[in-house]
Amino acid sequence: MQAHAISSPHIVISLNELLKIVSPTARVRIFSVLVTTKGHKKQFHVLTKEKIEIKKVTYKITNTDNKKLSVEYVGSKEKNAKIKIPATVKIDGKTYKVTSVGEDAFKGKDSVKEIVIGKNINKIGNNAFLNCKNLKKIEFGNSVVNIGESAFSGCKSLTEIKLPNKLKKIGKRAFSSCKNLKQVTIGAGVTLIGEEAFCNCKKLTKVFINSKKVKSVGKNAFKNISGNAKIKVPDSKLKQYKKVLNKAGQGKKVKICS
Repeated sequence: MQAHAISSPHIVISLNELLKIVSPTARVRIFSVLVTTKGHKKQFHVLTKEKIEIKKVTYKITNTDNKKLSVEYVGSKEKNAKIKIPATVKIDGKTYKVTSVGEDAFKGKDSVKEIVIGKNINKIGNNAFLNCKNLKKIEFGNSVVNIGESAFSGCKSLTEIKLPNKLKKIGKRAFSSCKNLKQVTIGAGVTLIGEEAFCNCKKLTKVFINSKKVKSVGKNAFKNISGNAKIKVPDSKLKQYKKVLNKAGQGKKVKICS
């Protein structure tokens, strides 16, 4: 490679000093840069955010700070009925927290019947489990704070969902058209329920809203649920939540009570 230099009054970087090193596993690229600043040399290493496959699972590096190493779960080639999304994964001897499930990660994957979401997952991306028609059970980790748009839409084998207490946001259509869903428990931390979040869940008869922090319920969030449904809310929030839910277009037959 021909040598060039990038220079300024205080910085000189030579391309002979910009060494591209591929790790022995050929999964992670490391760029080593030697910078001279006012006569002082400093070595920097930059780890690129690449996709890495480990045991049929693809991850994407999202944070390279040694104190905050993290990856996103991008997808899996596994055909197991039960999928466990781990709390951590090792890459080149370093432990990375698995903090999110990427968009479309399991979209339309018919083999999946049960999902266990790791304790460090804080975000579930848009369409992550869209149309997983055989998914019957979800075990959420306690760190989930955001469920993306259409994340579980069309999962017609789900019958019950219990959302964690740290969850804050339920995205648009997150659980829409889950045709056999009968019971939903919404945790104590939720502040936003998106538009059509549970729309067309026609067998949904029991909804427990445990949060006292709900500030917004999107249009048609509970449209076309069972006409016999009861939405139970905290005593202290009954009047407020009735107003919010009715404004969002809640069906008149659905009973909102404490």
